[in-house]
Amino acid sequence: MSVAILDPSRHEPLAAAWSEAAARQSLARIVSSALDEADALGWPAHPLDDPESPDDHRHALYHGAAGVLWTLRRLVQDGAIADSPKRRALEDRLLDGLVERNAAARKPDERGSFWLGDTGLELLAWQVRKDAATLDRLEALLTAQLDHPSLESLWSFPGSALAAVHLAEQDGGARWRSLAEAAVARLLATRIADPETGTPVWEQDLYGRRVRWLGAGHGLAGNVYLALRARRLVPETAVASLLDGAYTTLAATALRGEGAQAGAWNWHPMIDAARVAGRLPLLQDCHGSPGILARLAEAPRTPEWDELLLAAGEAVWLAGPLSKGPSLCHGTAGNALALLRLAERSGDDRWRERGLAMLAHAAAQVEAAREQHGRGRPSLWTGDLGVAWGLAEALAGRARLPLLDVF
Repeated sequence: MSVAILDPSRHEPLAAAWSEAAARQSLARIVSSALDEADALGWPAHPLDDPESPDDHRHALYHGAAGVLWTLRRLVQDGAIADSPKRRALEDRLLDGLVERNAAARKPDERGSFWLGDTGLELLAWQVRKDAATLDRLEALLTAQLDHPSLESLWSFPGSALAAVHLAEQDGGARWRSLAEAAVARLLATRIADPETGTPVWEQDLYGRRVRWLGAGHGLAGNVYLALRARRLVPETAVASLLDGAYTTLAATALRGEGAQAGAWNWHPMIDAARVAGRLPLLQDCHGSPGILARLAEAPRTPEWDELLLAAGEAVWLAGPLSKGPSLCHGTAGNALALLRLAERSGDDRWRERGLAMLAHAAAQVEAAREQHGRGRPSLWTGDLGVAWGLAEALAGRARLPLLDVF
């Protein structure tokens, strides 16, 4: 029986061509829309975000006001857009009370999350205002996170320790290197042998279930990304061990295409034969080849890693744009950025051309959604700002992951 590596119903034909002029126009429209649609609390949640009420607001880095503020600020710093009094006033106004507003919308045990809790918000506040007390709060948050049981990047230390890496680079304090070292040591200490494959994994205690996730959103790829990102701060032997284990597990669990799909690899979200039986695998940043490729694109240049990451890229391109929408996390822009990262790794312009075509499609999806809903979707990882980020990176000849590679 042939192996299914994707669900065709989740994808649509590529229907846009890259144009630098069109990309600049799309970037400008997304930024203008974000600035124009802000209200006193940030941005009302988009209907596609399933808000509890029409005036529901999100505040976190992942899908809320903090992510929008960070993106606009970083685009200015990178020279992708011009700064404006409107942006600066918006940043000043929304930063005040941002942590408190987010705290009112989250559970107490979610406080330390980089993506959805206080850690990312405090890091943004420090970057803008350089307040020493904020650094002390961040140190306490990151230390407490080392004991978080979920062992994945969204809620636990593999995500929050990214703040330590960013601070080691921007603040230079020895405490941040120590926290990065502690987080990577904890990754090594919490690995187990998977009961089905015998290869190294982490078992996530997440949402009331114990699962061995593989991808970028909750699993192995997201965890190992931390070690790659921190590789200049932590022991080389630790990074090498984590990368070797990741390759062994990914090679053992890859779904390898056959026939017309030969040379393309994808992965189920988890290692669990009973749970994935009969299910078609996802192919987006949070689960599947795109996220694995994007997070591990800087793995060593060995024949084994080259084969695995090129095969992941083939699956991304074979599948085509995601019909769900344009976002980074589970949409076309995330897949486009993965292809651009493969272009950087391989030096093959074919992957850059493919990534640019996907980005053009994502920009068209933003426009179609704006026409349908009468408004934009101001969010970094679930909405339009992720597309703006991808466009700006492509125009600059880069492919950095926002909040991860750069903060």
